[in-house]
Amino acid sequence: MLLLLLVLSSCGSTTITNNPLIPSSLPSSHSSSALFYDPPDCAILMPVRGYAHTNTPLILENVIERHFSGRFKNLISGSMRRNMARKDSFNLDVQVERRRFSKSANCNYGLYADIKAINQNYLMTWASRNITLKIELVRLSDQTVLWSATHAAQRSQGGIPTGPLSLALDTRSAGLFVIDQDGFEALIEDVVRQLTKTLPLNG
Repeated sequence: MLLLLLVLSSCGSTTITNNPLIPSSLPSSHSSSALFYDPPDCAILMPVRGYAHTNTPLILENVIERHFSGRFKNLISGSMRRNMARKDSFNLDVQVERRRFSKSANCNYGLYADIKAINQNYLMTWASRNITLKIELVRLSDQTVLWSATHAAQRSQGGIPTGPLSLALDTRSAGLFVIDQDGFEALIEDVVRQLTKTLPLNG
């Protein structure tokens, strides 16, 4: 037991807690004056940037669509973007192609999600997952960033056991947490909800 406690103490940090949602700082955001001078009435949900698990980009696109659809008169969803790009063979990894695509879609604004960090940790009696996400609203004709916001959040379960009973309870709690298939989606939902609040547009 002593060895286990030493290992967990050395691997853990002050974030080890039984609270399912670890409080994080408020989102940091910036808005350009151009956003207020000529506010966009549409946006194209662009391909997700940054490293992610296999299905995380699709989950993220769906969450962003739900939260940001009310901020624009017309939000071109990820599925609609993929269909349009496939139909006319646009390569959205190339800036010139993005400009051509925006003209075809009759919308000059792109909403980009950039996964800056995403992790899951498991130490038998303690498990955590975290994500840092940045979202930008960009004018596609000249790549001007009109608004950007970044936020990070973390959830965890379990802790450092203090006896046989807490060892069993924390092990079970951490195990259930790490196999929760919806865990990252719930965390993404929390982060995107906070980011949405910083965008000064109301559709």
